[in-house]
Amino acid sequence: LVDQGDGRRLEERVRGSFPALQQVRACLQAFADMHRIPLSGGMDETFALDLRGIAERMGTNVRTAAQALKVLELNGDLALSDGFRDPSRVHFVGSPREVHQLQGQRHPSAPLLEAVLRTYGGVFEQPTVIEEERLARMIGWSTEAVRQTLKASQEAGILEYRPRNTGPAATLLTPRRDAATLMPDPAVMRDREGRALERMDRMRSYFERGDVCRETTLLAYFGAQPPEACGHCDVCVARAKGPAIASEPVVDLERLRWERDQEDSR
Repeated sequence: LVDQGDGRRLEERVRGSFPALQQVRACLQAFADMHRIPLSGGMDETFALDLRGIAERMGTNVRTAAQALKVLELNGDLALSDGFRDPSRVHFVGSPREVHQLQGQRHPSAPLLEAVLRTYGGVFEQPTVIEEERLARMIGWSTEAVRQTLKASQEAGILEYRPRNTGPAATLLTPRRDAATLMPDPAVMRDREGRALERMDRMRSYFERGDVCRETTLLAYFGAQPPEACGHCDVCVARAKGPAIASEPVVDLERLRWERDQEDSR
């Protein structure tokens, strides 16, 4: 069952999930910081999307971070995708001399660095696709040890390591902008919030109105319109029995939760 306050709480939740300008800017900055994307760089590159990590850097919740990313997408800054597969990449940022010195000093990472240099060309010039499993077989390490050593080498400033990604991703459609001066189109933000509030109103009518067939309301929410009332929902049954027997509307909470989840994913 739902109470009269649920509609108000739902509206507060929907309105509160839309980001202000500063939050959209913070989202772009967090995304760039996570992937070390320099100003004016990163165009046409695809990066793993850690939504929870972005939200933590922004100091907000995941829902608001997701909405901020959507604003950036609608503004033409990036493109979001699901199920994208991006292989691991390595780019040596230290000079060849520095890397060779580590090898001569028998640094713990030396066997791995040597294997990378022997197996892949161009690692000093650009991010190069690698296979951690292949490197592990070459030097007799576990794959996890290879990954951890690459991460440690990145922290030491020897190289940049981007692990493979098989989840959500974002592709920069323009050179990375300065987040502090980013100005998304206000119409984009207003339009998105307006459409969400319109969907929310249709959702509220589903569980607040007791005089309209539930199926009719639900199908209208998805843009369809049945020719007549269903005859078997709680509203139709109460109407058939007469007003004296009509009871409080009963809402299918599982269906309502599903609808809310659909809203969150858009």
